[in-house]
Amino acid sequence: MASISNRPNGHRWIQFTGPNKKRQTIRLGKVSKREAEDFRSRVEQLLLSRELNAQLTIYMQRWVAGLSDTMHQKLSNYGLFEPRNYRTLNELLPAWEADCDWSDHTKDIMQPFFKNMQTYFGGSKSLTSIMETDASEFRRWLCREGSSKGGTLARATVSRRIRWARQLFLFAKRKNAMASNPFQSQKNFNEVNRSRDFFVKRELAEQVLEQTDNLEFKTIIALVRYGAVRCPSEVLPFEWEQVNWEVNTMVVKAPKTERHKDQDQRTVPIFPELQKHLDALRETAKPGELRLFPNHQVTNAALTGKLERICRQLGEPLWKKPWQNMRATRETEWLHEHPIHVVASWMGHSPTIALKHYAQVETTQAAKSAAQAAQEEYTPSALNNVTTNSTVTHDERC
Repeated sequence: MASISNRPNGHRWIQFTGPNKKRQTIRLGKVSKREAEDFRSRVEQLLLSRELNAQLTIYMQRWVAGLSDTMHQKLSNYGLFEPRNYRTLNELLPAWEADCDWSDHTKDIMQPFFKNMQTYFGGSKSLTSIMETDASEFRRWLCREGSSKGGTLARATVSRRIRWARQLFLFAKRKNAMASNPFQSQKNFNEVNRSRDFFVKRELAEQVLEQTDNLEFKTIIALVRYGAVRCPSEVLPFEWEQVNWEVNTMVVKAPKTERHKDQDQRTVPIFPELQKHLDALRETAKPGELRLFPNHQVTNAALTGKLERICRQLGEPLWKKPWQNMRATRETEWLHEHPIHVVASWMGHSPTIALKHYAQVETTQAAKSAAQAAQEEYTPSALNNVTTNSTVTHDERC
């Protein structure tokens, strides 16, 4: 099916009849007879697979994926296999994004990672030239200067971006653009960073609410702090029809999880501390108005800036992750009063996520628990009331 042609000066060619029935020649250059035989054998396997319309073996798939761009294009031009769709990072990144079908919010979150990849490797970087050593150097570079301003990144952020890189090149491997994943051996740091947790006490939340006269913004804060609604993705599109006034519940539509089965929305109770703000806003709503916040279709940064100005007026510094920590604080309060599986359903995530990322411990919790225990009257257990000479029969034990 394929033959070796020996040329002057030790050069060798592989000649074969391609799928188009034309005689084709692959010039290998100066290679050994054994190397030429090995290449000829692989070409014959490719021809046979093409003729029988059979899938290549895993071994052959890896060999094809590991070919240089030049040789891969040459063999694909002869019709031995499909050409590579992605050769560089600039081609791979948008293809991966389209394949993942992310929400707009997730796309925004991924942009710093995309910029990291293009800055370090270069958008025109050939995928097949990226090795495991490059992955290790990229990790160290992220730690030193991976932030948008060229500064250091937190370990959790570095770990998350390395995980994304591993997923990116796994996609490239599945598409036969690469023979192996250079980030496969990269291990994660602990991605849970609890150093930025802040328990937003009810007293502080009420001070913030009293400081603003804007009913819309006041209700936005109340929805996050007392309704555990994600801001801005779930807050800003909120509509009046999502509120059930008869049973005091609201249906929260979740763009973040809508891609997952049965996770596009959840039902959350409306407690009195939230209801009073919804009632006040409803009284001022225009007839026929669908949205709760028609005047607040702004970015997360704008909302955070407005919250920071209010805190500055109070003489309080704005706490870290303001919206996430208000949501986490509400979940922590609920966990004191309701079963975890119920609270997780109100929050829109699993009990595992609740305990790993959301549930917090107040700084005064230990002192409160000790004081409460000291006030409780000690009650001897029932076992201490059993006399030592009591007789228990076999029937009673059964």
